[in-house]
Amino acid sequence: MSLAEDDLGHSQSHLHRSALRSTSRRPRDDPPAATEDFRPDQRYKGYASSDYASNNPWYGQPRSSPVFGLAESLPHTVRHGQASRHDKREHEARYKREPDVEKGEGRGEGQGEGYQRGRHRDAARLGSQDAAAEEKLDRVSSEKRRSELDADEPQSPKIRPKNKKEAAEEGKKGKKEEGKEEEEEEAENRQASYDRHRNAFAQFRARYPEILAEYLATTITVFLAICGNLSYRFNRSYGTFETLCWTNGLATMAGIYLAGGVSGAHINPIISIVLAVYRGFPWHKVWVYMLAQLFGSLTAGGLAYSVYHDAIHTNDPGLTSLTGQSFYTIPKREISVSSAFWSEFISIATFVCIVFALGDDQNSPPGAGMNALIIGFVSTLIGLTLGYNTGPCMNPMRDMATRLVALMVGYGPQTFQNWWWIGGCWGGDLAGAMTGAAVYDIFIFTGSESPVNYLWPTMQEVVDKLKRIVRLRWKG
Repeated sequence: MSLAEDDLGHSQSHLHRSALRSTSRRPRDDPPAATEDFRPDQRYKGYASSDYASNNPWYGQPRSSPVFGLAESLPHTVRHGQASRHDKREHEARYKREPDVEKGEGRGEGQGEGYQRGRHRDAARLGSQDAAAEEKLDRVSSEKRRSELDADEPQSPKIRPKNKKEAAEEGKKGKKEEGKEEEEEEAENRQASYDRHRNAFAQFRARYPEILAEYLATTITVFLAICGNLSYRFNRSYGTFETLCWTNGLATMAGIYLAGGVSGAHINPIISIVLAVYRGFPWHKVWVYMLAQLFGSLTAGGLAYSVYHDAIHTNDPGLTSLTGQSFYTIPKREISVSSAFWSEFISIATFVCIVFALGDDQNSPPGAGMNALIIGFVSTLIGLTLGYNTGPCMNPMRDMATRLVALMVGYGPQTFQNWWWIGGCWGGDLAGAMTGAAVYDIFIFTGSESPVNYLWPTMQEVVDKLKRIVRLRWKG
């Protein structure tokens, strides 16, 4: 090998030409530079051209709020009142007053009534001189102890002047309010800078992403599930009951993959409510999600009916429960009311318990992107094992909305004749979901955001809060 070649046999002229080609590439094909505003290690793994970040400054930025959903592990948040209560108890424990020696409080050398009596008995046995010395020693020890307590008194919340304590609390509140205002101002400025790169519709979607994502996920999931049920009702050779279970499970998986990273893809008001109770999902968003789920289910029912309009009227011209069961759930005729309620209760309780386990990052959560697939399998499993009696429903908003669609297209008042749509679908599912979540939190979950693990206020704290409320009302 000549000196003009490298170890791989490439000539210097070849290497020179390769270097020229690499330096002559167009700038837009180069990977993004690691600038202050654009750090590739903080971005997604997909390819992005060098000028993409300048035109899409929000790309890869961290979320402004946590996503409570089924696509990934659930976030951990501190409930309202929990942080202040924890800080207060930590403060009291740190500055807890030392026991009074003269009153016999505490234990140990030089403390306690029993110990003092023992010392005096020993002194009397040794003689009056020794007794006087012992009493003098006790007096000096008590005075020394009292002086130490007096020195510590300014740090004790029990004996701190009231005005200082109130001033400290007001200062702390003022700092928190200032910090919150600064964060809000920074978020507004960041949003304004983003809006310069968006049209009017993109600005609306950026402000309300959860609503549109939840609506779309619910629409797709319910639409696919109804279409699969109708295909089975028209021709039993198309499939079996197992086909229905797989259809519903895979439709759930598709909906979670569709919007799980934006709204969390609850698709079900029961999931939204149970996350608000046990994981801190904001209550003001629950009602927004429920509206999105309602309109999404209405849209899905209308789309499914429009797709299978001719087949429905051909196979079921009277529009009876034969095809009506594809839109809403009906318990089997041989199933009693109590059995139907209990079946629905157990179905949703089991489902929510498993969903909470999949969302617990301290347990054994699935790998990245696997939550939706596994929840789809879980939904299929629930249908295969517990679906004979009632379906199961497990989604009361879907059941109610598609009943409304069935009523509007001509199925008649039979859709709302029985109690099941309210007592079983809403009552049974809500009670079962709350129970399933409580069971998981009692046996496994350790986070303080769950009511099971709350740092509940003491009776004295409740009384003090009531006194403050009455005092404020009286002044007002």
